[in-house]
Amino acid sequence: MLLLEIVFLFVLQYVYGNVLDIGSLIGLAVLLIFLNLFLAHRLSGKRKQTVFVIQIILLIFIPVYSMIMSPAHTYESAAEKVEQNLESSDQIIRNRQVILMENEDGSIKKGYLFSMENNSDPASYAFNPWNGDYKKID
Repeated sequence: MLLLEIVFLFVLQYVYGNVLDIGSLIGLAVLLIFLNLFLAHRLSGKRKQTVFVIQIILLIFIPVYSMIMSPAHTYESAAEKVEQNLESSDQIIRNRQVILMENEDGSIKKGYLFSMENNSDPASYAFNPWNGDYKKID
């Protein structure tokens, strides 16, 4: 079950273009696997039940937390939104690049970086996947 959650986290990481910080969640899942493999069979009675309840709570917590913390826009929906406002001759190069961006509150988050192919002037756009804003970068 925990291995499925790790796969789920990696799929989310791909869908959201590597902007999620899932390292701590994967570490938590690996810790749960360790507890299950090495410690659970050595414990007795109440302690074994306590470890089992903690594992169940964390099994529920990991996917719920990762879905709540996911940005509003996936990589593909962000690319479509940027493409809608471009000239018909412009095309986005989908190379899944990530850029560090500053939010309104001053915090640093990861965003999507789109490069454009057009006839006259190459351009790049930084897209904030949490609020859907994007801007042209020089």
